[in-house]
Amino acid sequence: MHISFFAAFLLNLLACNLDKTFQNGVPPQSQATADTTKYVPTEPEDTLNVEKIAKTRIDSNSKVIYLTFDDGPLAFTPFLTDIVHEKQIKMSEFAVGLHALMNKSFMKHLDAMKRSPYIEVCNHSYSHAYGKYQVYYSKPDVAAQEIIDNETKLGLLTKIVRMPGRDIWATDSIKRGWSQSGGKTAEILYKAGFKIYGWDMEWDHYGNTLPKRTPAQIVSLIDGMFARNETQIKNHLVFLGHDEMLAKEKGRQDLRQIIDMLKERGYIFEFISNYPY
Repeated sequence: MHISFFAAFLLNLLACNLDKTFQNGVPPQSQATADTTKYVPTEPEDTLNVEKIAKTRIDSNSKVIYLTFDDGPLAFTPFLTDIVHEKQIKMSEFAVGLHALMNKSFMKHLDAMKRSPYIEVCNHSYSHAYGKYQVYYSKPDVAAQEIIDNETKLGLLTKIVRMPGRDIWATDSIKRGWSQSGGKTAEILYKAGFKIYGWDMEWDHYGNTLPKRTPAQIVSLIDGMFARNETQIKNHLVFLGHDEMLAKEKGRQDLRQIIDMLKERGYIFEFISNYPY
């Protein structure tokens, strides 16, 4: 997760000072106006948040994949949106407010996702902790408030969060990862009405954004996890990727192949908001 966040900034050549740290647990104001101003859509809100594809009917034998991507919007996010549309599958994006408010083009990328019936946008914090996770979570109430504020800044409709740099779960029936730093922040968010989702497997990559495994290897890992019941909930697998992995054609082609192979096996793609627990 550390590599993903910094790689995203480096590849986008963003002029953001990543050396800033929290002062007394308060995030630095790298962009004073962006950090305090509510997001005002460039189009009417009802056109930005269109009706999403209906929940797929499943039974006890169905195997469901929740395709989730973190850290957008970035310069490469339109590639992800295009692939999702091309393959006509459901996907959940966990958005970082700092990225969206960095420039107008990134906000347009986020708006395009909101307009898509195949994509839902969820909360991945405003700052992504500026990569300083231990410091960020040392003030749980401050970190929680930053994440809550990001919902307003980006005009998000789902009360679903993925914690920056942490595989933590907090739902009505799942409490996982609370012993690590970030656990107290997750508890605050859960009590405030949010659901927090981690992941079952990650599409991991090198610092240069290239995937570490071939599509066949990734699909084999997924097959194995389902067969051995190694997911958090039986027959439901949360898959984590990152927008920056679409920076190169290799990543884009790999994602297409992964999706095609999973569809051939009869796996169902669903929004994280439809996760059963």
